[in-house]
Amino acid sequence: MTKEFIKWVETVKTLMEKRVAKYCVQVQLSRTCKTLNEISITVEFLNGVVFWCNFHQEEFNRNNKNQLRTLAKIRRQNMAWQIEEYYKDMVQVVKRLN
Repeated sequence: MTKEFIKWVETVKTLMEKRVAKYCVQVQLSRTCKTLNEISITVEFLNGVVFWCNFHQEEFNRNNKNQLRTLAKIRRQNMAWQIEEYYKDMVQVVKRLN
């Protein structure tokens, strides 16, 4: 993995962390596999539930800033979708209470 790729994923992690910090125990980076050029961002919520998204070196193009923004946005949206699906029943309860 290149240093630029790792730095970019760290930047994405920092932005995600700012958005969800008050709901989380931790947001961290981890290398998922030594042979793959892949880094995961994991988000652990206060109740112990963990969600993650993966970033691959092959998707990284340092010269295409629009692509990088779009990729980061898609990963955030995918994680939001995972969380929404997981808590779908609770979301329905909250809607009914409101």
